Amino acid sequence: MRLFAELEPATYENIQKLVQDGRYDSVDQFLRVAAQNQLAVERSQGESQESKVSSNSTASGGRHWRYKAPEEIPTGPPFGEHRDEILLFSQYYRFFPLKCALYKLAELTTETGGAVSLNEARNYVAEGVWPIREAIVDWEERNDIKKQNRKSTGFPKDKDQSMKRYLDHYVGKVKTQKGQPSGFSHDLGYVSFQEDNMDWEIELTLTGARFVQIGNPLLANGPEAPTLNEEEQSFIVTTIRTELDEEYRFVKYVYNVLNEGEGSYSNHLDQFRDFLEGSPAVGNNPSDNSVRSTAGGAISRMVELGILERGKRRGWYNTKRHPDEYESVSVNM
Repeated sequence: MRLFAELEPATYENIQKLVQDGRYDSVDQFLRVAAQNQLAVERSQGESQESKVSSNSTASGGRHWRYKAPEEIPTGPPFGEHRDEILLFSQYYRFFPLKCALYKLAELTTETGGAVSLNEARNYVAEGVWPIREAIVDWEERNDIKKQNRKSTGFPKDKDQSMKRYLDHYVGKVKTQKGQPSGFSHDLGYVSFQEDNMDWEIELTLTGARFVQIGNPLLANGPEAPTLNEEEQSFIVTTIRTELDEEYRFVKYVYNVLNEGEGSYSNHLDQFRDFLEGSPAVGNNPSDNSVRSTAGGAISRMVELGILERGKRRGWYNTKRHPDEYESVSVNM
């Protein structure tokens, strides 16, 4: 349906500037995103008026949470099949920011009826996750939450380079020379990249849609709640176990090293090096920084999954639950 609207000249010029800066493909796309965001605001306000918000479902200055994923999410096939010999990038160290990005992508593709351009998806997610990030940061500041316990970790710190890095990691990007997608969501097989007339489109895979449709405690109740529940943790562990063999092998190796050893994880870098030097994902002679960051990224993810827990000293971690103890669930890639 084509609609016509009259805009103030200054408003139109500001929109054109955003398009020229590459943040939107066109003025039309900007207006579609703006309309979608306003509809989301109206729905949220309508729900707030219809129901009395309980104390555990309101946070950060009265923000109404209770996010709920769409019931029918369009899906496509994952791009590529061979994920069994990769290790997750060290800077992919939180799953909750990923959940939020996928939630917003599901919301967008459900409204449009299918895959959208990668640029449109990135813009929509950027607009959608920022208010979530701000609400969590506000709660952390009001409650004097210590750095190691902050739930805003992994979210962008600003709307410029930090946001670009967040979108690269959690939505994904395409390396144009190789024509190869990359990103946390891609490596897990949660998003589908599709090339269309020299452009790239994105939507969730069936596995990604199933993950999004598992209710999240923080999105439902606010920052007082955990970032992941046990069902989400089991789903992620099952994904890694069935699709990322090398990553799962490393997770178990790190668990066993920390279970049998003492002290900070940095005391065991030589043992981590032994694994990485024999891994097809790394190869010979990884640098000290590479070993430290790869192990540190895995450990951070393992904490959010409940496999490890932080010890009383900085850099110390206690084993909590062996990865093999997590119930296997159907992920249907």
